[in-house]
Amino acid sequence: MQRQDLPARIREGCLQETASREYAALKGVPETPPWYTSPLIIDSDPWSQNPGRGFGVAVPSRKLHVLVTVLIASTWIGFGLLCKMLHLVPRHEEIVARILGETHAGLITRIIGMLEVLLGIWVLTGIRKRLTAIVQMALVGTMNALEALLAPDLLLWGRFNALIAVVFIFVIYANEWILGKQSRNAGS
Repeated sequence: MQRQDLPARIREGCLQETASREYAALKGVPETPPWYTSPLIIDSDPWSQNPGRGFGVAVPSRKLHVLVTVLIASTWIGFGLLCKMLHLVPRHEEIVARILGETHAGLITRIIGMLEVLLGIWVLTGIRKRLTAIVQMALVGTMNALEALLAPDLLLWGRFNALIAVVFIFVIYANEWILGKQSRNAGS
C-alpha cells in the first residue's frame, strides 16, 4: 500500500484496526494510544503537528463520558433545584396542578424537584450506572408524555418538547451504552 492511498481510505470512512496500524507505521509512531478509540475518531491523525487542520481532533472517550455525565446530572439538579424547589419557573407548578390537581401542587412540585436533585446526585456517584440510565430514560419519557397529553399549552415549546425529550433520552443512552462502554474498554 502506498502512503497517499491511506488518507483516501480514511476520508471514505474505512478506518479500521489494520488501517490504523498501517498509518501509525507509515508515520513512524507507536500503535494507537490507549485513549484513542475508533468509534469516536474525529481526527484521522491524532499525532499531527497541526490538529486544527484536516479532520479535527481526536476525543478521548473517558473525558467525553465524564463531561456528558456531569451535564446530564447538572440538568437534573438545575431543573429540580431552580425550577421546582426554588419555584423560579412557576409553569412547572401549573403543569403539576393540571395533571395531579391544584390542592397540593406546590408541595408535590417541590417533592418532584427534590427527587430530581437526588437523581442528579445519583448520576454523579456512578453507582449502578445502567439502572440510573434506565430510570432517567423512563422518567423523561413518562413525564414528557403526560405533559404532552394533559398540559400541552403549558409547555415552553409546545409539542416540540417531545423532540427535546427524545434527544435527551438518546444522550443518556449514548452516554451509558456507547461512551460508557468505550470508557470501560479503554481500562478507565
